[in-house]
Amino acid sequence: MISQLADIGKIRIPRKVFEINSTDPTEVHMFSDASKSAYAAVVVVKMKTEDRSKVNLVAAKSRLAPLGKSKSKKMTIPRLELMGCLIGSRLVHSVLDSMTEKDVQVYCWSDSSTALAWIRRQEDWATFVGRRVEEICRLTNKFQWRHVPGLMNPADLPSRGCSTKELWESH
Repeated sequence: MISQLADIGKIRIPRKVFEINSTDPTEVHMFSDASKSAYAAVVVVKMKTEDRSKVNLVAAKSRLAPLGKSKSKKMTIPRLELMGCLIGSRLVHSVLDSMTEKDVQVYCWSDSSTALAWIRRQEDWATFVGRRVEEICRLTNKFQWRHVPGLMNPADLPSRGCSTKELWESH
């Protein structure tokens, strides 16, 4: 792990995303994911111009999964996926608040069919699920939520962790 610190200098993340021209269509995409050890969300902005599209990372957040004192107290993967959707909802809401351009398409992506069903159905869920679904639906629209295959989900990297080499090769 310490040997990987030297490779961190290779990774560059642009601080200026781009100038948003109000005539160019802009989309905000949030991806969320979870593993047994962490959950995460990534927000990218996609701007379409006449000749190409430009996509830039604007925000990302990850959290370690809570440690249960026993196997029966460990949080399930579907609940962790829902937690990823929740931090993603908060993150995309924050990004939208900071944007001057308000006419943007928003897409929220998850590879969890269970979390997507909880969000889309808005039934009278048990307390843990119900409270989180309520907040997700307050911050986003349930019709913005879509399924992304796990292998195509950019939030997979921060949810499972990776080496600096993997991070470098992924961009």
